Amino acid sequence: TADREVVLCGGAINSPQLLMLSGIGPVEHLSELGISVAKALSGVGQNLMEHVQVSVAYACNEPISLVGKDSPEQVAKYEQAKMGLLTSNLGEAGGFVRLSSESCAPELQFHFGPDWFVRHGFEVPEGHGFTILPGLVGTKSVGELKLRSADAFEDPLIDPACLAEEEDVRVMLEGVKLARKIAQASAFDRYRGAEFVPGEDVQDDDGLVEFIRNYSTSIYHPVGTCKMGNDDMAVVNNRLQVHGIEGLRVADASIMPFIVNANTNAPCMMIGEKVADMILEDNIER
Repeated sequence: TADREVVLCGGAINSPQLLMLSGIGPVEHLSELGISVAKALSGVGQNLMEHVQVSVAYACNEPISLVGKDSPEQVAKYEQAKMGLLTSNLGEAGGFVRLSSESCAPELQFHFGPDWFVRHGFEVPEGHGFTILPGLVGTKSVGELKLRSADAFEDPLIDPACLAEEEDVRVMLEGVKLARKIAQASAFDRYRGAEFVPGEDVQDDDGLVEFIRNYSTSIYHPVGTCKMGNDDMAVVNNRLQVHGIEGLRVADASIMPFIVNANTNAPCMMIGEKVADMILEDNIER
């Protein structure tokens, strides 16, 4: 039992899941699953936004990539001396790009890794390779999360609706073209082998868009499913208190009304620190 408050920090997936399992969420959806409605909040599980990226990968002509990092030899090197390939952070370089001087924030984030990063690592060709990953961070597409059942141990149904908006597809297309341009820089001449994906036979926009739709993956930055605000779809107020529920706050990426145009880690740390300050303020006032 909680004497004063519960602070829910399950992230953009588990926070709305736990709220809905507890009867806080869209009435029709909860009723369909036989869950008693404690508080009708239509926005719980809605407004799901995510960053996506796609691989532009090349064979590496020299044996200097991170291929082999998971070998027993490399594991031993790291465990015994904190040396070897496993000391890499994998994404060894990156940057942000605004596609227009009129853009208020970058639409693209690039990662570079001296390894194969294709389909979450499930598609790995032979030999050494490197990957440039253009990522969409100015996301316009919006999805949703629903419960599969009233069983808390069943995974929820997640539909991020990535690339549903044509503007997102256009930005990703520009990102792939820019990644290819970067890969053709003279600094890569010594290392650049054949293009694995999209593949040298994929050149026109239609082919590249098909590739983007088939190969894009998330960047693991889901946000927005318990958004902050005062409109009909808002779940928490500006002090992160759940509307209509006393003693309950949500403090994680789910409260973001819009996705940020960068990584979500630092904003989540800020949310945690901010809610801690607000809880102290509220208890001092008591």
